[in-house]
Amino acid sequence: MAAGVLAIASPALAAQVTISDPAGDSAGPGLDITSATIDNRDYAVVVTASFVEDHKGTVIVAVDTRGRLPVRIISEHPRSGADKTYLLGRSRELPCDGLTSSWDRGAAEIRLRMPSRCLNDGNYGAIRSWVLTEPLGDGSDVDLAPDGAELTDWISRG
Repeated sequence: MAAGVLAIASPALAAQVTISDPAGDSAGPGLDITSATIDNRDYAVVVTASFVEDHKGTVIVAVDTRGRLPVRIISEHPRSGADKTYLLGRSRELPCDGLTSSWDRGAAEIRLRMPSRCLNDGNYGAIRSWVLTEPLGDGSDVDLAPDGAELTDWISRG
């Protein structure tokens, strides 16, 4: 399974990485990732992920910083109704006012926004990441981007 990674940086914009993931490479039914963009902005980390189609499931985004333990943004997405979105540290849920998720069900796309203050109290620079999907209420993996369980390259803060 091959995945492409494209890094885009501009002085006027935050640095970001876009991951392409082939459709149909998922381990089973559920949220099959086609792309994910991780945007390390000054005031928030914003992740936009696209899928082959809208399914119930869990989207997990790892956010790793240099010298600190990573956190995971988790969005539990039911077939209908609101998602449950939270931030998970090493072994417990972390407070994060302003953490949001929004789905465009027709486009099968989620947008997650984590305010920078929720990550090391805003004291961080570059991040690296991956996006994982699982069935809702089941810890088995459906799809991972980038493929191979590796993190993206470092994404500088913009």
